[in-house]
Amino acid sequence: MRPLVTAIVCVVMIVVSALGLATRTGASPVPGEQPLAMVDAAAGVLRSGRAYTSPTATATPRQGSVCVADFNKVADPTRVAPGGQVAVSLTARAVCLMSPLHLAIVADTSAGMAGQPLADLKRWLTVLINGLPLASAANLRVGVVSFDDTAHKECDLTHDAAALTACIDGLGTHNAPQPNVAAGIDTGLAMLVAGRAAAPPGRLLAEVMLVLARRNQLGCSPALEAAARAKGQKVLVMTACAGPECEEACLLQMAASPRYFHNQLPPAGFLAPIFKVLTPQARFTVTDVLPANMAFVPGSAQPAPSSGDPATGLTWVTGMQSRPAITVTFRLVVPRVPGEYPTNVRATGEMVDSEGGSQQFEFPVPVIEVVAGAATPTPSATSTEMPSPTPTAVSSSTPTPRPGHPVLLPIAYRESP
Repeated sequence: MRPLVTAIVCVVMIVVSALGLATRTGASPVPGEQPLAMVDAAAGVLRSGRAYTSPTATATPRQGSVCVADFNKVADPTRVAPGGQVAVSLTARAVCLMSPLHLAIVADTSAGMAGQPLADLKRWLTVLINGLPLASAANLRVGVVSFDDTAHKECDLTHDAAALTACIDGLGTHNAPQPNVAAGIDTGLAMLVAGRAAAPPGRLLAEVMLVLARRNQLGCSPALEAAARAKGQKVLVMTACAGPECEEACLLQMAASPRYFHNQLPPAGFLAPIFKVLTPQARFTVTDVLPANMAFVPGSAQPAPSSGDPATGLTWVTGMQSRPAITVTFRLVVPRVPGEYPTNVRATGEMVDSEGGSQQFEFPVPVIEVVAGAATPTPSATSTEMPSPTPTAVSSSTPTPRPGHPVLLPIAYRESP
């Protein structure tokens, strides 16, 4: 059963990565719709739906990558006695740009939140904004909506932390005693829909609505209907009790699933799983062709190469990693004739990210000097300054494409126009 589920997950992730999809469950078939399964691995649920793409859309390889590789190659020692040994180290790692995330915060500011409840809410929101990676993640945009008996867009989607903090500082309660959660959700949804035009082209867009509420003035049904409209637009709806007289049963039904409901203001880091899902993974392939005048020391490679031989090229391949990195070390026996020698003919690398992009690069060529009478210290394999986990080598020289990170959240992805 597990291989079947794994195969299904692989197919799903390939489809999602290639097409970047918005699911429209319950809708009538329309031209351009394709089958899609949404996987919620945390709940162990496989749900089917349909995904809409343009009838003329075709999957094409991404030009460039959403990850940036940093790489180096060094030899140690650089002065070696004739016939001595030198340790060679190749290291590569990558930093990946998070997929776009738009977050709409919808907060109750009705009369029932006056005093300490609103002060607590504003303090919590300030901590939330300060903890978001707004400075480093340009694709993260946050907006704020308040509501009493009507809704007010306090701050449009932005990645400006100062502007968001000012919006939160300016929140105040209104005289209206009855909170209209439905109006707040509809205004938040309109803000998210309008923000789609500003999303980076060619990336998958995730949309989240965080509803901080107590109850709805006209009962739970209008709030549930508004939440359903947001979910119908493939927005992940999260809810939390923000003050006294919280109708937990209603907020629980409004949330995308029970684990996206909090009976109080959520703890710090509650959005971390979403960031993890939205950060692409990557894998590396590294090939090193060694010179004919140097001998590879059998068994010295860490990890062992996935394939190849010293003359035509040794190849190492990692699997997909959330923190992509590879470090390879091995030893060579240098020539017996004094002189300067490069430690390889050519060393190349390729990084492939989980969104289908790739980056090719070429390592520098370390040169060592063979000197008669030079001391021959024990070669060190720790000369690189880029520590990283040791990859698990795979057996094939042609790595099988793997899906990216598993979809742990029922976020629907919409490809930016």
